[in-house]
Amino acid sequence: MRKGSIFYCCLLLSYWLYGQSPLDTTMLELKRVVKGKITPKSVVYAGKGLFFAQNMVYKHSVTVYDSLGNLITTIKDEVNLEDCKGEPYKGSYKGGPVEAVAVQEGNYVWVSNYQMYGEGFDNPGCDACAIGDHYDPSFLYKINTETFEIDAIVKVGCVPKYLAAVQHDKYVLVSNWSSGDVSVVNNYTFEEERKIKVGRYPRGIVEDTIRDKAYVAIMGASDIVSIDLKTWETDTIKNVGRAPRHLSICEDYLFISLNNLGQILRLNLINGERKYINTGKAPRSMVLSDDGAYLYVGNYSSNTLSKVRTSDMTVVQQVATNSKPIGVAFDPVNKNVWVACYSGSLMLFEERAIEMREACPCHIIVASFSTKKRAKDYVKTLKNKGYKASVVKSSNGYYRVSTGKYKEKQDAMNDLNSYQQKIESEAYIMYDE
Repeated sequence: MRKGSIFYCCLLLSYWLYGQSPLDTTMLELKRVVKGKITPKSVVYAGKGLFFAQNMVYKHSVTVYDSLGNLITTIKDEVNLEDCKGEPYKGSYKGGPVEAVAVQEGNYVWVSNYQMYGEGFDNPGCDACAIGDHYDPSFLYKINTETFEIDAIVKVGCVPKYLAAVQHDKYVLVSNWSSGDVSVVNNYTFEEERKIKVGRYPRGIVEDTIRDKAYVAIMGASDIVSIDLKTWETDTIKNVGRAPRHLSICEDYLFISLNNLGQILRLNLINGERKYINTGKAPRSMVLSDDGAYLYVGNYSSNTLSKVRTSDMTVVQQVATNSKPIGVAFDPVNKNVWVACYSGSLMLFEERAIEMREACPCHIIVASFSTKKRAKDYVKTLKNKGYKASVVKSSNGYYRVSTGKYKEKQDAMNDLNSYQQKIESEAYIMYDE
């Protein structure tokens, strides 16, 4: 969501002043599952009704979809590095698309590549590599959303990951995981103007237009580094929690996913107040609704998507996803939520009016397991404590432990809070499939 939009500013002001959002009376419901030759590491809304999924090193592609999930085109990550001025590389090379960001009102999308494949690239960085600048560099691609051609290639650091457009799209920032720095790339001249050292394993980046800063999540520590976008000087917000991964921002609140703790932090940037909540195991990416009222969080190891009300940081809904939900995007036009599942699919969830689901059969789910034996063992544990419990198999192959089936949604909602407090779990409602 671009903070410069007057429309979005009005939406945000209305919500924060009056506490009202169109999404207050809706619940997520699965609309479509998209499969194919994909292993999406991320998905982003690029504007103009387009969604870009980055299929990293297993498929070497970027796939582009319309708002209904129909495939428009597949862009191969193979490029001729001779087109990149000043580089000695000859011939064609492959990359590994990780993340993306749209610029210039959706006319272009920048994509980061985990590493390059070809002659001269024999010392790549990796997720577990020590920090250093002796690894091979990698490159960003700038894709034209009209032609779906790669228009520009820019060399950056080692294992570039997250991207953010700042200063009204003048610059694109990218976090270089294995070199411990952030590249500042000029969006118009296609040059890396500087590198800023930030620490061990930088990941998420977000722009704060109010304070003219960018924040970087330092996943190898417990800190957030702030970058002054005028002077490029840095400061540190310390001890936010282990392994901060992804960042979102709304007015004076910074939202931080804490991968190792299974928590989301809402940090007040004015007074420093901190509010932590549990959403699931390994919360990775997240995205705000267009009015800032809700935060959608993909829980990678729980195979769930959480809908969090930002005003009081309450998890109002959990829905099951396919294995390894790792990327999340919001469609501001249709109010759909896209989830990229690293196991090989994209899921489209629709925000539907609650009254449409009032009489639908549903379960309260308190745990999820990959094997039936483990699910049955947990059922025994709950029964020994006096709870009703049973195993329900979902369409994605996981065995979920239910503490009750309900004919009316409201009955399930009444019991949900009780289970969340009594049983240390990520209890949520799952409708019959």
